[in-house]
Amino acid sequence: MVISQLLESKVTLNNGKKIEVKKIIDAIYNPQDLDFYLRKLTPETNQLVKKEIALKLAYDLYNDSKELSVVSAI
Repeated sequence: MVISQLLESKVTLNNGKKIEVKKIIDAIYNPQDLDFYLRKLTPETNQLVKKEIALKLAYDLYNDSKELSVVSAI
């Protein structure tokens, strides 16, 4: 599954409940919620979701540093 498609999909937790990957990604800055979700995923799905999380963190870091550069330039 391609990572960008993963963001729009649902994954099945160990208890059989389906959850949107976006909901897991939205929990990125709440470590307790994020850890809870990651522990409930199968190992294969866990790795895919972690890649999506890494991309989101990199994107957020890039946007933050870009804004700081603009502020510094002014």
